[in-house]
Amino acid sequence: MKAVALLLLGLSAGTAPASGKFQFYPLHGIFHSREATAKLDPAFLAALGPAEHARFEASFRAAYPEAAPALRESNRRRTFVVSLQVSRASRYDVPKINGNVDVFLPVTASLHFTNVVTGEVLFATTRTYIKTVTLASREAAPGSPTVAGLYAETFRELVDELVADARARLDPVSVRATVRGSWKGLAILDGGRDRGFVRGDTVVDASGNELRLVSVGRNHAVGRVELGAFAEGEPFEKLAPRTISGIRKPRVLPVMEELPAWLPAETAEQLFSDALAAQGPVSLVPVNRTFADVLREVASQTDLSQEKLRQRDLPSHFLRLHVLEPHSYEIPTNLEWATRRITDAVVFAEIVDRHGRVLHAAHGRDRIEDEITRGMAFDLAARKEIAVKNALLDLAKRLGRELKLEGAELPLVAENGAASAKDPDGLLVRGANVQVLRNVGKVGGIPEQVLVPVWEMAVGGSDSGTAELRPALALVEGAPSPRRGDVILVDGARSGLPTRRRLGPCGVAEKLGALDVPGYEPLAMNLFAASGVAPYFATGFGARLAAFVTSGNGFASGLDAAEPAVDFCVQAVHRIDPKEPDCDRKVCADVTSLKLTFRLREGGPSGEVKARRGAETTLRGTGLPPGTGAAARSEALAADVLDQILKVAPAAAGALREEKL
Repeated sequence: MKAVALLLLGLSAGTAPASGKFQFYPLHGIFHSREATAKLDPAFLAALGPAEHARFEASFRAAYPEAAPALRESNRRRTFVVSLQVSRASRYDVPKINGNVDVFLPVTASLHFTNVVTGEVLFATTRTYIKTVTLASREAAPGSPTVAGLYAETFRELVDELVADARARLDPVSVRATVRGSWKGLAILDGGRDRGFVRGDTVVDASGNELRLVSVGRNHAVGRVELGAFAEGEPFEKLAPRTISGIRKPRVLPVMEELPAWLPAETAEQLFSDALAAQGPVSLVPVNRTFADVLREVASQTDLSQEKLRQRDLPSHFLRLHVLEPHSYEIPTNLEWATRRITDAVVFAEIVDRHGRVLHAAHGRDRIEDEITRGMAFDLAARKEIAVKNALLDLAKRLGRELKLEGAELPLVAENGAASAKDPDGLLVRGANVQVLRNVGKVGGIPEQVLVPVWEMAVGGSDSGTAELRPALALVEGAPSPRRGDVILVDGARSGLPTRRRLGPCGVAEKLGALDVPGYEPLAMNLFAASGVAPYFATGFGARLAAFVTSGNGFASGLDAAEPAVDFCVQAVHRIDPKEPDCDRKVCADVTSLKLTFRLREGGPSGEVKARRGAETTLRGTGLPPGTGAAARSEALAADVLDQILKVAPAAAGALREEKL
């Protein structure tokens, strides 16, 4: 109760403790996504009997005695289905000199609290539990009942930890707004972004009437009836999981672009979401990769039909997250029985809109140094995971300092039946559909001008700061024709760049020197996008989103992800050549020359180079003592080169500001 009491100190009039009318319903069984199948040891699946499949529901009901006994027609709109998702179950063996085997059994699982009627995920939590035991070789053999028993025990302990974590961390609040007026059948409510509402939210009243928010301003929202009706003075609400500061953060959907094979996407999302909760200006939208399977199980366990279930809309912004495989190496010290192990992790991300426009790009990193005495050390897999977690925290801090998702308001110009919008920064993308909103003045004491959506319009050509528009869909019955004074709102627009010329990746980095950098192209493009030289688009992101929404994770397939034609593609080039090492009696350091160049090509990856800029330096690597093995030297050099790229590439990209594009 203390956590709830503290929470209430920061609540506004539009929030309150979660109503007893909202309930949780634990779903029997264990789910795993198609992507997770390869990360599940068949021996783990074989170890899960009926008792394990019933474990989650029993554990949850013990922790939540108030949980709904059933999911029915009468409570379906105010009940969140809680499902257990397992994303990793692996085994690692380390043979010992005496014939025994150290066995590591990491298992990763998540809980998702999902409103299956709206597709909204209220809360998600992920945990990894690693069982470590020493077994005789016969006990560790494939098919051993000892290992099966350890897997089952690990699973049970992990489930109980997840339920306890959810009980401790999830203190939901009801976010409310009251209907203050109407316009052409749309409800106008007195709460907007100030209370954490976003376009696409579903809100309900005490009688089960339902509104879908079709437009959200700072202090107001406009809702369309999805079920029943609405009346002036009637409060509508949704359930939210965080404190008011967290509720108000813009929400972005994580898209995992690059991860080490050992790191489940669910773990990366949870680690970064936890980091952003304290540091970042946005919060991540939880993704339930087993949503389709959950719906099928709900339909089999309840009397709800598929027609009564729906998927949620995609948000306006996305986070493309890249986690590089950490570099790790062990080097000798001046003590015969001690060594030093360095683990270096780099992560990077781009905030993009659904057209692939990069609104912000940043990176984070972490370096862990461990002293190893007489072979006793922390588990390397665990250290890599901690290094990645720390790097994600560093990335979240950078986003907290630097990211500002500011919107732009583009006025409409309508003459002789034709419509266009002033677009000096080229923010509108040809082929995209945009909402046109009309100012209907102040309504019902709301302290700002209320904007209501009237038309969805398709963007045509864009030239000389003006974008042509054509009507695509009337958003209200009897919608008035677009007129001068109507506006288009562009969320999170990045304006004021030196040029309107659009850039995108060529897709292939060129290596000229003797040494290569695996994964250099996406990292170089991240660093280029961060330079702010020109509007930069992650081309191909629309196709990536289309694949994402059709993979059964709970998002509606209707997708407006038009991408613009880019004026130039950006090609990253690196030349890294070894030079004579710099050695003395104590240490020896590898030396390399490093040159990074960005080329702008017209007409695609093989087109004519219209501009190029580069930067170069000489790198003296980490000084390593005599006796350091070749593998460790190689890993150390790779980490040093990566560190230098993070320093040099921004200068090479920024130099393109001097070019007249």
